[in-house]
Amino acid sequence: MELKQIYELWDRFETSGINDLEIEFQGVKLHMKKEGAQTGSKPVVSTDKIADFNQMQSGAQPNESVQAADDANLKEIVAPIVGTFYTSPSPDEKPFVEVGQSVKKGDVIGIIEAMKLMNEVVADEDGVVEEILVQDQSFVEYHQVLMKMK
Repeated sequence: MELKQIYELWDRFETSGINDLEIEFQGVKLHMKKEGAQTGSKPVVSTDKIADFNQMQSGAQPNESVQAADDANLKEIVAPIVGTFYTSPSPDEKPFVEVGQSVKKGDVIGIIEAMKLMNEVVADEDGVVEEILVQDQSFVEYHQVLMKMK
């Protein structure tokens, strides 16, 4: 399943009358469910094996082990939604944050584009950026670790 196909499916799902959709294709299981009518028709996406899908897209082997965090004291900033991660407001501007930079709770650390909507990702607490785990314009999954802070 190509990334473009996932976006098209997501777009059609959001505009459809369907509230719950589960698809399994080539080892990727995709489950989309709309939240209650009070919060709108914003889809919630959860996946199984999506990390394997991301690795296949980048050319990595699906069974490569993920490196564990060396320091248990590091706090993780995770993707709140599935989409394309951007490190800066536009290609010709400097990144929102860099390794070693101090950030305050509420500071924008990146943007995730989902269905042509730009969603700011903010720091949940004060800290210093120790590691940035995703590259500019890379696809991120729901709850994927984007950055680690001290």
